[in-house]
Amino acid sequence: MPRSESGNSRKQAAPPSPAGFPGVAGCVLAGGRSSRMGRDKATIRLPGPEGESTLLERTLALLDGLCGAVYVSVRQGSPACACAAEARLVFDEGPEIGPLGGILSVLGRAARDGFEAVLFPACDLPFAGRESLVLLLRQRELRAADTLVTALCRDAFSRPEPLCAVWETAALPLLGQARDKGRFSLFRALPEARWQTVACAPQHGALELFNMNTPADLALAVNRHQE
Repeated sequence: MPRSESGNSRKQAAPPSPAGFPGVAGCVLAGGRSSRMGRDKATIRLPGPEGESTLLERTLALLDGLCGAVYVSVRQGSPACACAAEARLVFDEGPEIGPLGGILSVLGRAARDGFEAVLFPACDLPFAGRESLVLLLRQRELRAADTLVTALCRDAFSRPEPLCAVWETAALPLLGQARDKGRFSLFRALPEARWQTVACAPQHGALELFNMNTPADLALAVNRHQE
C-alpha cells in the first residue's frame, strides 16, 4: 500500500452523515484501467445542476447518507487515489483479475469493519440515480436467506449488473474459491441461484445502467447532462 502523504495534499473525509442502512457499507469501484477511454474515467468531469464534478465525486454523492461507511476501490498508482480521502481507499491485494479482485478486497475490509454487505456502484455509470440505489438496498432487506448478490437490472428480462449491486460479505468464501480456480468472471464466481435482481426505478429507464467506456460514450453523457 502506498505510504501516507503528509501535509494537506490529500483530501480529508467529510463528517459522516447518519446512515439509512447502517449495516451496509458503500464502495465506489474506480480501479479499472480505462483502456478504451484513454484516460482515467474516475477523474472525468461532467456537467450537473450544481456545476461540474468528477465521476468519482458524483458517485460518492449518491452514497452520502445511505451507508455506514464509504470506501473507494482503486488500483495502486491510479489518479483516483488523489481524489478521495486516504482512509476511504481500498487497494486490490492480489494480482489484477478485474472487478473480482476489487470486490474481494472491499468485502474483506467491510467484514473486518463489522459490515454485513457492501453496495457497489461503479464510477462509470453517469446516469445512475439515488432512487435505484435506495430501492436496491430495500429489496436486499427482503432477500432469501441464501442470496449473496442483489443486483440492478434494466428490466425483468435483462441480465443483472454486478457492478451496481449489493454483495454480501458471506460471499467471500465462494468468491475466494472462484479466484483460486481462475474463474474471474463475476457471473461464474457464484451460482445463479444466489443472485437476486431488482429493476431500475422507472424514472431513469434504460440509461441508468449505461456504462461509459469510450470517448463516444463520454460525448453522449455530456450531451445528455447538458439538456
